[in-house]
Amino acid sequence: MNQFQNRLWQTPPRLSPAWARIVAALAIVVLPIAASGFWLYDGLTRVAHVSALGLVELTNLVWTIGSMLPENEVGKTARGVTAAQYPHAHRAHMVGADPR
Repeated sequence: MNQFQNRLWQTPPRLSPAWARIVAALAIVVLPIAASGFWLYDGLTRVAHVSALGLVELTNLVWTIGSMLPENEVGKTARGVTAAQYPHAHRAHMVGADPR
């Protein structure tokens, strides 16, 4: 449990440029799908659909922007915003990731 708490607030590693472009494109495609929940659902289902998909895709966009920016305070800060969302980010697509 302590290992999870330590990783929860760490800045996620950078995505490789190719993966950053792929994730950004997918996020841009899914954002209109999230917004479509305003017209497709009613009540609590609407809130759950729009907030869940919308927040995840906005987090993906911020993470990819932070990965594409130079490694300085701006890029690290942009990725740091997403720290709580991705405590166990898939490390195979990260720059300098350990392939284990």
